[in-house]
Amino acid sequence: STALDYAAWDSGQPESDGTKVVFTTDGGTGWHEWGTGGDVFNGVCLRTQAALSPDPPLRPALPRGSGATGGGVLTASDSWFAVAPGTYQEVAARCTAQGGVLASVHSDAEAAIAGAKCEFAQCYIGLSRPDAGAPFVWEDGTQVDFTAWDAMQPESHETVTVLTNEAGTAWHDWGTGDNVYAGVCRTDTLPDVGVSLAATLQQGRCYRWINGRCFSPSMKAAAFATAEARCAAWGGDVFSFQDEAEWSMALEAFGSEVFWTGLRQVAFPDGRPDRDFLFLDATPNAFAMTKWAEAQPTGYRLCGGCKPCVASSQDNTGLMDSTCQWEHTYMCSRDDPDASVLAVHATAAGDGGAAGDAAGEQGPGKQG
Repeated sequence: STALDYAAWDSGQPESDGTKVVFTTDGGTGWHEWGTGGDVFNGVCLRTQAALSPDPPLRPALPRGSGATGGGVLTASDSWFAVAPGTYQEVAARCTAQGGVLASVHSDAEAAIAGAKCEFAQCYIGLSRPDAGAPFVWEDGTQVDFTAWDAMQPESHETVTVLTNEAGTAWHDWGTGDNVYAGVCRTDTLPDVGVSLAATLQQGRCYRWINGRCFSPSMKAAAFATAEARCAAWGGDVFSFQDEAEWSMALEAFGSEVFWTGLRQVAFPDGRPDRDFLFLDATPNAFAMTKWAEAQPTGYRLCGGCKPCVASSQDNTGLMDSTCQWEHTYMCSRDDPDASVLAVHATAAGDGGAAGDAAGEQGPGKQG
């Protein structure tokens, strides 16, 4: 519906009996008015930048000494976070991988927090039962002392609960866990396993620790500029990696989803990717340059540098250069020099601490 302020009609065009336009040259000119829309051609689209809804917030940075052991004050929602859609078991595993558990809800106030963290029409919470007719229990083992069932709920033949409105109320038991929904998780109801609550929450900003580096949970798809801005707000950059352990961690986190990396074209491409593409956070790119997929990168051959961003390839076997306007999922990374947090985590992991094992996290320098 924009104003017609440009046209590139071919000679003799447009004709009087056609209603649709196609262009017929490599330069995009030589337009022809061609039939009434019944012919079959490829189409070219322009993606407009729609208003972006924010990603489910990562668990925020907490003040040093915060929580039960440090005497500081935590906001009630600091220990709540959302994970990407999946089956019930998949989102439960994602909660665990990030140091939490599918959320239990014990009051109207907590229901409101859960509703605020869920940015989808439905989200799983941690209320389920092993069989239809059995009592519902929370994944974290806390008492079922509050519910917010919608009318005519729960039904007799279903076993898993989702919450279905922005207030976190109107709960439905919905299927047996095979439906795909996002999940709402929390960390502050986990049992005491020898690591302080404050340390657990602080580490909760990371999906995993490797080589003393912090990696965020995976985020929903966005254009690169949006991913870059959100990672900066988180305190890092779009995902960089320097060895096989960090690359394999990303493949495990994203599965079959194409994801952004922090590599950017920094010089006019001349066929030497090791010079043309660098990590913006100055992570060495030597290992990353071994991960180009077959025949990649292609932008310098096809269009003189029209693909300045880098994502994983469609089959996630390597890297491909990409236009930056495509929307891919992503994670953020940063070096974290907080020796006290690293020391707490390293002790838990090195001693076989249950917290580190349950969260699927690693201490600094520990490969795996």
